[in-house]
Amino acid sequence: LYPFCFQWRPPFFPELYMEDSWKAPEVGSVVQLDGKKIRVEFQNVLHSLHFFEVPPELLPIEVEDEEGLQTCVGYTAEKNAVVLEFSREVKPGAVLHGMWRMNPGSSVPCDFTRMPVLSFYNFPVQQVKNGGKT
Repeated sequence: LYPFCFQWRPPFFPELYMEDSWKAPEVGSVVQLDGKKIRVEFQNVLHSLHFFEVPPELLPIEVEDEEGLQTCVGYTAEKNAVVLEFSREVKPGAVLHGMWRMNPGSSVPCDFTRMPVLSFYNFPVQQVKNGGKT
């Protein structure tokens, strides 16, 4: 039919054509590591998350507790997670909001395919004490 050179071949990045490659990254779990740090793990991340080295105060993720909203003062990006650091201790019963405003900012985190992280609101922060979840 067609010469060999014209036959369809998989692209250089075959993972882009995998069954679930169309899914956008979304929050899987939010765990408080210590008083001021929270680890947010994402699902459906292809390769890794990109935060574009945006300054922490412009990162569109905030925590809300009984004392109000606070933005992060530092963060560490991992393959499919981010550890957020805040200026004051996060109180029990806190919730996390991300990309939730009408204008979430200039740099929404995304994965390898440039699929942006889905917005979330009132995602509960799990407390960890003595190596176990409470």
